[in-house]
Amino acid sequence: MKAILCLALLLTLSAAYYETQTQCCTAGQYWDNTAKECKTCNASCTDCDENSSTHDNNDLTGCVCAAADCKATMCDGTGCTECTDNTFNLASGACFKCSDSNCSTCPAAAATCTACKQYFALVGTACQGCSVGCSVCLNSTTC
Repeated sequence: MKAILCLALLLTLSAAYYETQTQCCTAGQYWDNTAKECKTCNASCTDCDENSSTHDNNDLTGCVCAAADCKATMCDGTGCTECTDNTFNLASGACFKCSDSNCSTCPAAAATCTACKQYFALVGTACQGCSVGCSVCLNSTTC
């Protein structure tokens, strides 16, 4: 009888050990169930999830984005896929605001303005203020 109880206890402990083993990875790692080891999260992530029910994780499962101003779980292997809010622009996996505060659109990079806010005109890649009393202008002197 003692042998049966010991065997049942060992089976219970081994099952508990397996569950613990699949959750032993440190921050910045995930459990690779195929390799049976902890592996490093993708470089786009500060952390990733190792707790999917089937443990078929990869380096992007539950990725917590490393990029600034990126929604916490909205990134892939190349970087951010969605910014924290619509005041940011997204290009090449990074979120940024236009460097010209009067710029309304800078789709490729912070310094590449392509459209200005109302009362400003795009001259080159910079926004110039319209003259007083002018709401739409071609430059600071032509209303």
